[in-house]
Amino acid sequence: MNSDANWPQAAQQMQETFTAGLQQMMGSFGGASSPSARPQMDLSAFSKGQPAIHFDPVRLLAIQKQYVADASAIWNQGVEAGAAIPRELSTAADRRFSAEAWNDNPVARF
Repeated sequence: MNSDANWPQAAQQMQETFTAGLQQMMGSFGGASSPSARPQMDLSAFSKGQPAIHFDPVRLLAIQKQYVADASAIWNQGVEAGAAIPRELSTAADRRFSAEAWNDNPVARF
């Protein structure tokens, strides 16, 4: 697939395929949808003697916002048709990905 007007449909199909596979995998774990139907584990032994972990909510929110901004930038860079991949992020050093089609395919670019 080349970068063209059909890439949104290809991305949608990839997402649907991934979702179907994930649902099938989750169903293979017994098909139970309620947490009470899943096997329970007592993890209290792991928490004895461990200090409580606390995060500053303001700092955590700032980290989350930065993550979303960075992830969005990567996604947008991947779907921009014809945009060159920066050398430091490219796979040009790996001969398997040296064909121009890897750079032209928005799904592969992500």
